[in-house]
Amino acid sequence: MTGLTNGLDLQAILTHCLTCAKAVDYGRRIICHSWLPLFNIKTYSFQSPIAFICNSSCDFKVIGHWVTILVMKSKSVILCDGLNYVINDSAFMQNVRKFCILNDLKFVNLGIRSQSLNSFHCGFIAIFWVSKFAELSPSKFQCMIRLLRRNSIQSNEKFMLKYVKRHFKV
Repeated sequence: MTGLTNGLDLQAILTHCLTCAKAVDYGRRIICHSWLPLFNIKTYSFQSPIAFICNSSCDFKVIGHWVTILVMKSKSVILCDGLNYVINDSAFMQNVRKFCILNDLKFVNLGIRSQSLNSFHCGFIAIFWVSKFAELSPSKFQCMIRLLRRNSIQSNEKFMLKYVKRHFKV
């Protein structure tokens, strides 16, 4: 598994699992962060998971960083960022805030580091979060989060990459 991924790579990987592909609307929710405020999800059905994979860069010439945004039935949004990087990016966070206001959602930063600074696995970590969110019940998802908080960055990254490789057969 190489590190760098683009939106088409992520979409192709997610197609190996129908539930995961559906969570990102078959790739239509793999976006640049500036598109986030364009999504009015008030009319969405919460019958299936709602997830976004957002890139920190809107410039196609610049390699950005992939993060996952999960929309919970409890009307909250969870930001899953392997580097805890975008929380300090004012443009990114401004778009997340607009999205939350538009959709009456409460923002939660997961705050779990799961990517080494010298790795380029953010795309794989982003699809890990989509998969686990789609697969687990809310209570089991919370249990997994508690377990990941106890682990080191390196062990979390290794666990997530191994899971993605096995689940999506990449």
